[in-house]
Amino acid sequence: MYAILEEPESGHLWVSTNRGLGQIKRAATPGSFSIVAFQAEQKLPCEAFNIGAAYRSPSGSLYFGCDQGVTYFRREDVRELRTPPPVVITDFQLFFEPVPIDPSGNSPLQQSITETRRIRLSPSQNVLYFEFAALSYAQPERHQYAYRMEPFNAEWVYSRDKRSATYTNLDPGTYTFRVKAADHRGVWNEAGTSLQIIIPPPWYRRPVFYFLAILLLAAGIWAYIRRRTHQLEQNRRLLQEMVETRTREVSQQKERLEKTLNELQAAQSQLIEAEKMASLGQLTAGVAHEINNPITFVSGNVNPLKRDIADLIRLLHAYEARLEQLESDTPELQHLKTEVDYPFILEEINHLIRGIEEGADRTARIVRGLRNFSRLDEDELKPSDITQGLESTLLILSNRLKNRIEVEKEYADLPEILCYPGKLNQVFMNILTNAIQAVEALPEGAIRRLSVRTWREGDWVYIRISDNGAGMSEAVRRKVFDPFFTTKEVGVGTGLGLSISFGIMELHGGRIQVESIPGAGASFTIHLPYRLPSQT
Repeated sequence: MYAILEEPESGHLWVSTNRGLGQIKRAATPGSFSIVAFQAEQKLPCEAFNIGAAYRSPSGSLYFGCDQGVTYFRREDVRELRTPPPVVITDFQLFFEPVPIDPSGNSPLQQSITETRRIRLSPSQNVLYFEFAALSYAQPERHQYAYRMEPFNAEWVYSRDKRSATYTNLDPGTYTFRVKAADHRGVWNEAGTSLQIIIPPPWYRRPVFYFLAILLLAAGIWAYIRRRTHQLEQNRRLLQEMVETRTREVSQQKERLEKTLNELQAAQSQLIEAEKMASLGQLTAGVAHEINNPITFVSGNVNPLKRDIADLIRLLHAYEARLEQLESDTPELQHLKTEVDYPFILEEINHLIRGIEEGADRTARIVRGLRNFSRLDEDELKPSDITQGLESTLLILSNRLKNRIEVEKEYADLPEILCYPGKLNQVFMNILTNAIQAVEALPEGAIRRLSVRTWREGDWVYIRISDNGAGMSEAVRRKVFDPFFTTKEVGVGTGLGLSISFGIMELHGGRIQVESIPGAGASFTIHLPYRLPSQT
């Protein structure tokens, strides 16, 4: 740079050099600028300016001294040329070999590539090479180019130093090769130039070939079908024989499977009966214990009663033998009455008789409870008292409850409902037994409590049996009704009690809901319809 002048209004700088004038324009972004060069192509009289030879007049004119005189101008008189440069395709090659020009049609080019607008190639000519240029000689090293092959290229490919493009293995089709360029000032020729390229499909991808191929394929299929039909007819007879043989085998296998199924169903019934027998065994133990107490009481009172009666008989015999001498022998009789403690005998006889009566009554109540619980003869739907069924079950289990487990009862005044009484009592027995086992597992000295509550809402009757045992986790709660699932030790339970109870409730059109929090006990709520769905 030989000299610098500043435009006070805009802050732009004018710089003289040995290759023309340059204008440095400040951009809106701090620290950025652009440069516009003015040389002989822009009508500049000279390009080699002198060092320090520059002056800005008060009127705003700019003066620069050069080896041919003085160049001066006003800033507002300077106009930038914004005409974009023309763009032409200068070379076209196939497989990186020049394509000759042959007007007779033996070559894809009938004239210069610069003047050609359309080229038709053969299917195998799919490796193309192009060269192009912008027709501007002002700083050509700063020219920019962009090209694309439509529809092969979705976007423009930009290049500054490269003026060529190569495409390989183009599929058959119609393409348009487009080129645009920008001069050293960044002015783009958006129209650019274009060349249409047609690559036809090979003969085996043309409609005529497809038609002939389909025709030939149809003839082949027809011949194949005829031959295949003959083979199928032969195979049909063979297949029929095989099917008959296989049918016999399947029938035999079906019979074996049915036999296995019957055996499994029998095993299932045996398991269910085993669970029932387990409950009945528990029931029998309770009944035996409960009946044993009153029977022991009765047995224990029999001998004293026999002695007392024997004494009375002896006394009566004495009275009878001495009836005639009653007056004279009164002291002796009085001594005998005193000896046998006659008043106590009478009182003890009454007491023993009351004990026998109480034991007999208690035994009768236990037997009635047993009959109400089992009701083995009631496998049909019958009106039944839910409260009576619960009380009978608790009576059977009283041996495990007495003096160890508190039982809280809250019974609503429920009407009789249509149900299977024996099956429903089995549900009560299974749930109560599990609850008893849960509270029995509590540490020594802990309060063991069960609660039984009934109520009615609309057409539904609810029975809730709760305990204050250890409860169960969510994983156990989700599986509690699965067959054979149990958390008890081997031999303590079969894992079928609650599964059977679940099935019984489905039979009644009801369900069982389980709620439990680990460490806070569990609640089983039975939802029982007042009328079964088939009866409403």
